Amino acid sequence: LAREAVDVYRSENGRIKRLWNDLQSAALDAVRHPGKVVLCGRNGSVKYVVRGKFLWCVLPSGRPLAYANPTIEDRMAPWGDMTQSVMVWTVDSMTKKWVQRSLYGGLQTENVVQATARDLMANSMQRVQAEGYDVVLTVHDEVLVEAPNDNGSLNEFNALMSERPNWCRNMPLQVEGWEGERYRK
Repeated sequence: LAREAVDVYRSENGRIKRLWNDLQSAALDAVRHPGKVVLCGRNGSVKYVVRGKFLWCVLPSGRPLAYANPTIEDRMAPWGDMTQSVMVWTVDSMTKKWVQRSLYGGLQTENVVQATARDLMANSMQRVQAEGYDVVLTVHDEVLVEAPNDNGSLNEFNALMSERPNWCRNMPLQVEGWEGERYRK
């Protein structure tokens, strides 16, 4: 049943599956050819390059993510095929110890998407603060601000949050704000 759900998801979301594969292929190519900048994603907006002891993933914003000591190894994929995989060293979130892990397309996609969302939010936070909204808290993809009742509006705040920086002019972006006396989830 789980395998069927995975197959249905992948068949109905071909562009996502293609992004997983593109990111994985780009990382493999970069590790095979240190110093070569490998472009992937829409319009080459994500770049991979090995410099020194790191595989660098340069996000659309220009901010890099670093993966330590990349190597390529043959490994058994969860679906049973032997495949080449980029292996990197990372700190295990539970044990806090260094472990070697596979940098597979789904994980790379998660890293790129979450880091890009962070870059968009950080950019927006600077903009709203410049307009007098006091940022007091962030929770995942939420920005909580305090503003005097006579300063600004929800519409103005939403407009400020939805402005796109130059590096993502064509990226779909939607903002949904609310206002109240107390924080709610």
